[in-house]
Amino acid sequence: MTLKLKVDKFWKVAFFLSLFLFLATLFSFLRYRINYPLISHDIKIVNENIALPVVQFVPGGLFTKLEKSEIDRKIIGPLVDYENDKEIRIVAVLITKLTNKSNSPYEYDFQALYKDGVYHGFVFNKEPDGTFKFQRPNCRECEFSDAYKRKYPEIVKNY
Repeated sequence: MTLKLKVDKFWKVAFFLSLFLFLATLFSFLRYRINYPLISHDIKIVNENIALPVVQFVPGGLFTKLEKSEIDRKIIGPLVDYENDKEIRIVAVLITKLTNKSNSPYEYDFQALYKDGVYHGFVFNKEPDGTFKFQRPNCRECEFSDAYKRKYPEIVKNY
């Protein structure tokens, strides 16, 4: 009879422990969802003094100053400037240096997040001479502003 009592006690403890863990997980999930909704249709810019887009190089220690500068000038700059001319705001850019562990033929990954929640990304490599080529905007019939034409003649001449 003591064995049956021990088994019953074990299942009661197991039941209450499971119930406690379930409720704790549910509470944590609900608290997270209140602070971070599943769907966000518009990114609210709290501080207008922040220079957008916010650019992050990941992992930061693997990029040289020259790489960052050239990526900013030839990849990020042309795309952000083109979108700004169209009054489309990119709020964040993430440049990731891909490692051999990813088994990708590409060296870099570009990800952009727009103010309206749109997400855009692509992968790219260095040229054989070790430099980057200018990134063209993603448009079929691009209309460039005069300022853009002056700043990026290398891109405009290809259209």
